[in-house]
Amino acid sequence: MKSLCISIRSAETGERIKQLMEENGYTVRDIQQAMGFENPQAIYKWMSGKNLPSLDNLLILSRLLHTHMEDILVVDGDMEINGRNKRTAGTGGKGSAGGGNRVNRLLCYVQEYLGIPKSRI
Repeated sequence: MKSLCISIRSAETGERIKQLMEENGYTVRDIQQAMGFENPQAIYKWMSGKNLPSLDNLLILSRLLHTHMEDILVVDGDMEINGRNKRTAGTGGKGSAGGGNRVNRLLCYVQEYLGIPKSRI
């Protein structure tokens, strides 16, 4: 069986976070207080696509927004790790510089560790 990984689109994920916050009637200040942050910068960075929430913050955010973690993240297709056809469409755009590969590797590890079926992503 081939090992698959995903590519997370940071800017689109940020837009998705904004959309879900609006749908649930939350402001940045509401999320900040619920997550216990001293200031809102992290949330603004998520919304702009400059950073992605850490795994634990993503879990909390999913609970606050009444959705699954997988539904917050906007992914760009599957990418074979141990195969020939690596699809990385969407890379090189806003939010893809620095650390993107670390996030993708971490997400693949978590996906395997938790036994999340590839079809759910």
